[in-house]
Amino acid sequence: MSLIKKYNIAEEDLYKICCVEHAKKQVSFFQKEKLKGKILNILSPYNIKFMDLGNLLKEISLLEFHSDNNLIEKYGTYDIDAEKTSMGGKYTIPMFIGSFIFFLIMFYLFF
Repeated sequence: MSLIKKYNIAEEDLYKICCVEHAKKQVSFFQKEKLKGKILNILSPYNIKFMDLGNLLKEISLLEFHSDNNLIEKYGTYDIDAEKTSMGGKYTIPMFIGSFIFFLIMFYLFF
């Protein structure tokens, strides 16, 4: 069973991901990381398991929806810059809160 069918990813989202994957081939390392965040933001409603993410992206990039004229006419040209970037808030917010509490405790212990 393909991962696309397993997670029931919408055709429009597949088109967007293919456009972003195509753009990743033409940019620098740091831009690739930003684009990866955009892909994660598109996939966030589907609750993709971490272990499936790499294989799913490979499977999606093989579709090459970014060059399908029917999809371009149906959804229009995709503006990558308009898509929000997922910053991984699930992991970064607790890290900042933990760091703040750690420094607060250290401040009270030594001052």
